[in-house]
Formats: sequence, structure tokens, C-alpha cells
Amino acid sequence: MTIVLSVLAVAVMFGFVIMIHEFGHFIVAKKLKVKVLDFAFGFGPPIFKWTKNETRYSIRPIPFGGFVKMAGEEIDEIGGAPDEFFSKKWYERIAIVSAGAIMNYISAFIIF
Repeated sequence: MTIVLSVLAVAVMFGFVIMIHEFGHFIVAKKLKVKVLDFAFGFGPPIFKWTKNETRYSIRPIPFGGFVKMAGEEIDEIGGAPDEFFSKKWYERIAIVSAGAIMNYISAFIIF
């Protein structure tokens, strides 16, 4: 039973770190007016999902991951709209990409 609780505790903590990381990407993308299509916690098919404004939020069954899907983040998806990831200036794209790691550093500083 102790092993099960330990594994569960690690999964919860890992999930917390992932959410902070993905939130960093999400908040900077929104601030720079990039359309965020999906904000997901976990992998696999959605267990719970809802849509607010243009973003679909979801909670998925495998807690070891997560993602933020932005409009135009894949080269073959680029349509030239101003709210797409690749339509932003190079330094804005760097800010979005690095925001996850920066949020991890900030949260570690606050917690410890």
C-alpha cells in the first residue's frame, strides 16, 4: 500500500510541475495574441473537456504529460493569420517556447 501511495504522490507532483510548465506557454502565447486551440493536461482521449472562447481545455487519463496547441505552430498549418505562432516575430516565438521552463524556475524559487 505504501508503494501505491508513493507512486500516486509522484504522479500528482509530476502533474503539478507539468501544469505549471504548460501554463507558462499558454499565458505568454495569450499575452502575445497567439490563438491557443488546446490546453491539455495528460495524454490519451479526453476524460473532461470544455471550451471557453477559442480554447478547448481537457483533462486526459495519463497524467505524465500535457500540451498547448497553438494555431500555426506546424509549418504545414501556416495560413498567414496574425494570430498564428509562426506569424509572430522571432523573439516573440522564443518567449513563448521558453516560457514553460521559466515558469518552472519561478515556481521552484517560490516553493523552495
